[in-house]
Amino acid sequence: MLRNLFSTKNTNKQGNLIEYRKVITTNAGMYGIWDIPAFSHISDYDEWEMELLEDQDIEKHIDLGVFAPIYIRSDGVADVLIRVGTESVIAILTERESKYKYVSSNEYLLDTHGELGLSGIEFIGNTIDEDIGVLQVNQGKYAATIHLISWDDEPNMRKEDGTAKEEALPDFVVLINPTHEDRVFRKTVETFETPKSDISGSEYQRFLQIKGMYSDYEPALKEAIAPTNSDFLQDVVEQFNCNYPQAFIDFQLSYAYEIPMGDFAFEGFGWANRSLPPYMNLHEIVKDARKIGVPEIYAPFKVDNGDYYCFSGETVVIWDHNSNGLESDQNYVWSDFLEWLEKSFDDDNEYA
Repeated sequence: MLRNLFSTKNTNKQGNLIEYRKVITTNAGMYGIWDIPAFSHISDYDEWEMELLEDQDIEKHIDLGVFAPIYIRSDGVADVLIRVGTESVIAILTERESKYKYVSSNEYLLDTHGELGLSGIEFIGNTIDEDIGVLQVNQGKYAATIHLISWDDEPNMRKEDGTAKEEALPDFVVLINPTHEDRVFRKTVETFETPKSDISGSEYQRFLQIKGMYSDYEPALKEAIAPTNSDFLQDVVEQFNCNYPQAFIDFQLSYAYEIPMGDFAFEGFGWANRSLPPYMNLHEIVKDARKIGVPEIYAPFKVDNGDYYCFSGETVVIWDHNSNGLESDQNYVWSDFLEWLEKSFDDDNEYA
């Protein structure tokens, strides 16, 4: 899947978004995004070894928010695109990137002084050279989500010699958005979760598996009744600072017309359609959630008897209105939207 070296670093401004793309290498099996000032004390291999040789040492830096791993246990070359959002414009995958996305990480914290490095892990230190990409951002806390892209699944993206064409998608797209420190972040060197069930592969494959498993159900949404709207969804995102994961966005705007959902999940689910009644209207559901005190670090998408199902990064959690806090039972925490959607068909589960 990863490619031969073919391009150089490139920084673009897309409206309020910043995009940075670079081909990087590693002989240590791991790439990463790191806060350059946090590692300015590393000047030789001995100092590097003390800080970054063992997984437990790396995870200390992950916990501090100064390193986010891009780890697939492979040496080589990777083409990485970083897209940085703002408080008002959230960075999301493009439609083309979503189509060929293979798997996504949960969010990592990046607490940066304003200068990010992109490189193989072995290049981290106080010497900045051509092996390291440098990206200037505003100082502060960000959430970074790493998406592995199956760029070679897109037709006609290879040259005759087998290498990627210039217009091919990157190997990884990293979305970085401003955030708050008290949300749930991933803290392990393993970038991507091992699937908890036999659902695996790309997002679309996971959606199709749900469709096949529950073929006796009708699609979740009929376009003639409630066509969803990307502009309306973006309005909700911007007005209420909701950081929705890409799978939820894709379901709203595309897959819901093809893929079913359990009856419990459908009731109180918020759709991106302005004309729907309040109990089905995403804007109204989020507005009511904010009124009762659901913090902005959570992105509500469903209401059930005064409780709100929300995203904390990729993770689905429940905001309990009685305790005015998150549901503490870990049986009611789902690793991502697709796991929650699959479990919505389980009649034995009280919540979904």
